[in-house]
Amino acid sequence: MFPKSGFSYIGRKPCGCMVTAIIDNPDTSRAVATEVASWLRQGLTVERVTHQVVRDEFMGWMCPHAPPKPEQMPLFDTLEESKRFEAATYAINQEIIG
Repeated sequence: MFPKSGFSYIGRKPCGCMVTAIIDNPDTSRAVATEVASWLRQGLTVERVTHQVVRDEFMGWMCPHAPPKPEQMPLFDTLEESKRFEAATYAINQEIIG
């Protein structure tokens, strides 16, 4: 949980959504710097804000504006192909195991 007062670094996507935050803690400055650098490599805009801004705006790690993930293509076109592959794999494994 964030302390009542102080500052945090936040990362925003181009749409403006805050998708990540870390407390600006002098005791862990190296870890904070490493994390903030990774956000910059991901293309996020980094800001230093008060903890209150994080409490008010942060809604989670997922951006509601992100495009949906494409549906994964099936490995086999039919269930029969899948079953044939499974049977062949089983037979090969049995030969190997002995």
